[in-house]
Amino acid sequence: MLFSSEAGGIIGTLLFLLFCAAVIFAVPQYTLGLLSAALVVDDEPAQVDAIVILLNPGSPARTIKAAELYAEGLAPRIVLAGGEDLRSQLDFVPPGFSWPRSSDANVQGLQSLDIPTSSIVVVDSPEAYDTAHELTAVAKRCRSEGWSRVILVTSASHTRRARMIWRRVAPRIDEYTVAAPQPGFDHWWSSGRGRKAVMYEYGAIVKELCRKVADFFGSVVETAHERQARQDLSE
Repeated sequence: MLFSSEAGGIIGTLLFLLFCAAVIFAVPQYTLGLLSAALVVDDEPAQVDAIVILLNPGSPARTIKAAELYAEGLAPRIVLAGGEDLRSQLDFVPPGFSWPRSSDANVQGLQSLDIPTSSIVVVDSPEAYDTAHELTAVAKRCRSEGWSRVILVTSASHTRRARMIWRRVAPRIDEYTVAAPQPGFDHWWSSGRGRKAVMYEYGAIVKELCRKVADFFGSVVETAHERQARQDLSE
C-alpha cells in the first residue's frame, strides 16, 4: 500500500510537470512572456539635466533613443561613460597602438544624428567594465556638476537592473528609466541570444539584491561600531 501511494505521488508530480510544460509550449507569450515583462521599466520622461546612455557597443538602439529624447528638448546634454581601456588587459602594448573605447561608437553615432559635440559628455572611466562601475562614474560626474535629475536610456531587458543600480549609487539624483527598442525581446525564448539575455539579467538582479543586503548589514555593523566608539570616548 505504501509503494502504491509513493508511486501515485510520483506519477501525479510528473503529470503536473508535463501539464506545465505543455502550457508553456502552447502559449509562451503569456507564460515566458511574464519573465521578460518583469524586467522592463519604461517611464514617461520629463525635463532633466542629462540623458545618460548605458554602454552597449553591440547595438545602436540606445544611442538612437537618446538622440530622439535630446531632439525633443528634454535635456541639454547626453552623458556616457568612456568605458574600460581594453589595452590595460595586455602585458605589452606596441608604441602608438590605439584601440577604441566602448563609448567611441556611441559618440560617432550621436554625431551622425547631428547631436552637437558640445552636448556630448564622455565621463572618464577606465575601470568601467560593468554597469555598476559605469553608473558609479556617471553619478560622480552628476554630483560634481550639481545635476539633480537624469534619464537613463538602456535596452528593455536591462532597464530594471539599471534602475536598481542607479538608486543604490545615486540615491539623491532622481531618474527616469527609458527602454530602447530591443528587437526580438517579445519572443526572447525562440533565440539563443534572447534566452541568454533574459537569464543573464535575472542572475545579475539576484547579484544586485545580494549586494543591497550586504550593504545594509555592513551599514548596521558600521553604525554599531561608531556607537561603541562614542561610548568608549565618553567613558
